[in-house]
Amino acid sequence: MDIREFSMELFSLKGKTAIVTGGNNGVGMGYVMAFMRAGANVLVPCLNQNNWVELEKFAAQSDVGICLMEGDLTDEKFRDAVINRCVDEYQAIDILVNNAGFIIRKPLLECEDDDFSKVMQINCDALYFLSRKAVRIMLKRGHGKIINIASMISFRGGMNNIGYSASKHAVAGITKNFANELGQYNIQVNAIAPGYIAAGNSEEIIHNKEVYEDFLSRIPAGRWGRASDLQGLAVFLASPASDYINGTIIPVDGGYLNR
Repeated sequence: MDIREFSMELFSLKGKTAIVTGGNNGVGMGYVMAFMRAGANVLVPCLNQNNWVELEKFAAQSDVGICLMEGDLTDEKFRDAVINRCVDEYQAIDILVNNAGFIIRKPLLECEDDDFSKVMQINCDALYFLSRKAVRIMLKRGHGKIINIASMISFRGGMNNIGYSASKHAVAGITKNFANELGQYNIQVNAIAPGYIAAGNSEEIIHNKEVYEDFLSRIPAGRWGRASDLQGLAVFLASPASDYINGTIIPVDGGYLNR
């Protein structure tokens, strides 16, 4: 029997380097701050410069490095630049969090011809291609962690968001396939499925009292989630403590799926 002495160091990210896409707003920013507190250097590719000053100050307080890159992850040249910058700056990619996401809320019969492809390009295609590039660096180092961001919609059909629904089911499938193929190389691939979180893509429906209360009535925890509810799991999945967890889609939903 192999029983080793437990240590909180299993949860440390000290000396690790993480890429967190879309990590300058909402839930993604929560992941970045949690990783920095756990000791990781972080590179954040994002569409705009929102909250850059705040993130730089937080990195300085945490005594870790941060790189902020403005660009579009649907652009192959930008994806290449992200990988190259991370390797040049930190000589490593230990963790990739595919957090960047996009949603168009429209009834199916009102969707424009390109609405579907716009959502799939960022939620699915960019995730897939960036992950493949990061994996090549992880293979050289003999380890890696990929954390994809799924959704409650990964388990359900949803309504009025066909592109988002398709993309989040795809995220679940990509996660499982990557895990099956990369586990032998000590690369673990898992996904977090946030419930209804009062941040990010949910902000536009939070202010609709009827919709807000409807979702709330189906959450056993009795409240919507907060970005902070996701931070602990993200650090866990990025850390050595989760080395034997692979191919999982983990809900953080206050019990919503049980109802």
